[in-house]
Amino acid sequence: MQSIQKKSSHALVVMLKAPVAGQVKTRLVPPLSPKDAARLYTCFILDTFHRMNTLPDIDIIAAFTPQKLAHRVRKVVPPQIPLIPQKGKDLGERLHNVFSRLFFVGYEKVAIIGSDSPDLPIEYIEKSFLLLDGKKELVLGPSEDGGYYLIAMSNPLSRLGTDLKFVPKVGEGGFSGQTRTSFGSSAIGGGDENPPQSPFFKGGGLKFPSLAKRGKGRFEIFSGQIFQDIPWSTNKVLEETKRKAKNIGLELAILPKWYDIDDFNSLMSLMILRNNMKKELMTTNKLLKKIFKDIHAKTGKSGSWGIE
Repeated sequence: MQSIQKKSSHALVVMLKAPVAGQVKTRLVPPLSPKDAARLYTCFILDTFHRMNTLPDIDIIAAFTPQKLAHRVRKVVPPQIPLIPQKGKDLGERLHNVFSRLFFVGYEKVAIIGSDSPDLPIEYIEKSFLLLDGKKELVLGPSEDGGYYLIAMSNPLSRLGTDLKFVPKVGEGGFSGQTRTSFGSSAIGGGDENPPQSPFFKGGGLKFPSLAKRGKGRFEIFSGQIFQDIPWSTNKVLEETKRKAKNIGLELAILPKWYDIDDFNSLMSLMILRNNMKKELMTTNKLLKKIFKDIHAKTGKSGSWGIE
């Protein structure tokens, strides 16, 4: 795993899993074998990074799981793409931690996508950053299953227009009950001062990172309220997230709907659309052609799969 070398103010993160047979794309089995499903997912990853690398002035980063299979992930992610592990017990915590880490590095705008939509239109990603560069604070790309294929946010610190500095305080366990965050010449979050008026922040400000490393706490760029109490892996994810954004007071924008490839029906959608993206999805197309010819040879069924 490499450290993140920030070259741009904007970052795009691709969330992915190690492509292990029997652990990825299991809803495609059958008709695909576990090995073919893992191979197909590997193609999704390869084509996703091939396409995302065409985005100008945006740093591309891979967030992967599980951490113990970093060597497997490194083999399918281009060497120039930094790897960071996903951390958290559910999707909400993992997303929160990715945003926190990249905001702390100094990115002003961050978008996160999955690795289940290799044919996701590039213009949707470009649009998300344009919206963030305007007045929007949160951008969601709705998926057909009731979740979202993209979430993008602005760094709350960039909206405050000031540099972040950490100030340690002495007290029980290394803190004095509250932590203190200094912005330029003014201190926020300690004593009688108020924390930043942003829905992303927790009331006590940010915790000192060196103490966090020693198990004395943790630091956060924003509170992650948008990810709390969401019924993950249900068709309520998008609507609950929109409702929470409204309650928090975030300026929200919605992109056009797209789909994740999680089951055979969505794979058929890709089969129909892929002929318009032969070069962009070269790796996926090549494997799909082989897979469906093998299925035809075994079952005698071809169907309208768009094979050429």
